[in-house]
Amino acid sequence: MVETDNFYDPNGIACRHSWTTLQMVCRRIFLRTDSIEEFCEFLPE
Repeated sequence: MVETDNFYDPNGIACRHSWTTLQMVCRRIFLRTDSIEEFCEFLPE
């Protein structure tokens, strides 16, 4: 697995990502679901 940075959204939820675009994606998904961590784990490497 590729090393990723931890992105903390305004609500304090950590999201692992490798690209800036994914930051916005994870943030938007968080606004719609409580399983943001699961979603981020599903992101492509």
